[in-house]
Amino acid sequence: MDNVHPKAEPFLLTGNSGTCILLIHGFTSSPSELRELGERLNQQGFTVRAPLLPGHGSSPVDLNETTWHDWYGKVKGEVEGLQSLCSSLFLVGLSMGGLLALKAAAELEGIRGVVTINAPIFFKGSLVPFARILRFIRPYMPKKLDDNYRIMREQDRFAYDEIPVKAFLSVRELSRQVVRDLKNVKVPVLIFQSKNDESIEERSALVIRGQVGSQEENLIWLEKSSHVATMGPELPFITREICRFIHKHTN
Repeated sequence: MDNVHPKAEPFLLTGNSGTCILLIHGFTSSPSELRELGERLNQQGFTVRAPLLPGHGSSPVDLNETTWHDWYGKVKGEVEGLQSLCSSLFLVGLSMGGLLALKAAAELEGIRGVVTINAPIFFKGSLVPFARILRFIRPYMPKKLDDNYRIMREQDRFAYDEIPVKAFLSVRELSRQVVRDLKNVKVPVLIFQSKNDESIEERSALVIRGQVGSQEENLIWLEKSSHVATMGPELPFITREICRFIHKHTN
């Protein structure tokens, strides 16, 4: 993609531990929302890769021309590339990125574990019940730009200010597909869920925990975080728990 915004660029941080972490960003956003998490994980010796998903990082029009198959195809390619570099591979996904991580774990070999952060099974917002009609009437819906959203923008997060409705419907399709696939996720799963999530219903985490086929699934509730928990006050805690999870399943 030639017109990627400078703040939305993918990144690779090389470590020395032999363990790789694939960070997967959320819908309408970019790797920028995972940058600080990636740097903190890299400081622990992990190689960290955060790709830019198709249709993201440029314009909402580009995103509306893609579907979850495109986003998942990118994740599959990244998994295959990292497996050739590292002895252990973990996936960490924020929001829609968590769905893509679960999808990959259900289908692909060689993944040691999955971490989801506010992965959406049930969505909040007025768009949800009317999306199928609105895509023909108003294909791009403005987001609610509250103070937290503006603060994240000032912290160099790049995300679209509009929701491409057709692409949003594809996220919902992905969510339904992932629910059907959860029983095939056999690797350990660490689930984070914000209690004050403005974008998804908190019971999404309960569905993931209850239906994954893994023999180990752990749910951690975040008391002070919004939906983009990787740019909130509990990031140090999230980082520590991810590191603990990875060390447990690499030793």
